[in-house]
Amino acid sequence: MIDLQVALGIDVDRDGVIDGDDSAADEWLFNHTGDRATTQAERLAWSGTAPNPLRLGALRISFLVRADRHELGGYVSNPILAIEDRTYAEPATPATAAQREARSYRRRILQTVVDLRNL
Repeated sequence: MIDLQVALGIDVDRDGVIDGDDSAADEWLFNHTGDRATTQAERLAWSGTAPNPLRLGALRISFLVRADRHELGGYVSNPILAIEDRTYAEPATPATAAQREARSYRRRILQTVVDLRNL
């Protein structure tokens, strides 16, 4: 495993559904670089008010895994642009020997969503 990302599904509008479109305006926290709260007001927007806190409804876990051995014969894995709020921005074609070596392994992104309705 070479990367592990977690996104929190928070029902901000309290409609019982966690809306997601991979933008900073959706109801998933930590799935976009714009989700990083830097002020107290931004932190409170994700937690709600004390008498009426927001509900954590889901947890999305993303793994980036890599094969143990690299492939022979010039194999180049597909570029990874981003996983949740981490940007990779790999080029379509590796430009350096180090990039070619890193991309000669088979890689997969595994993702699961855990519904926390009973929490």
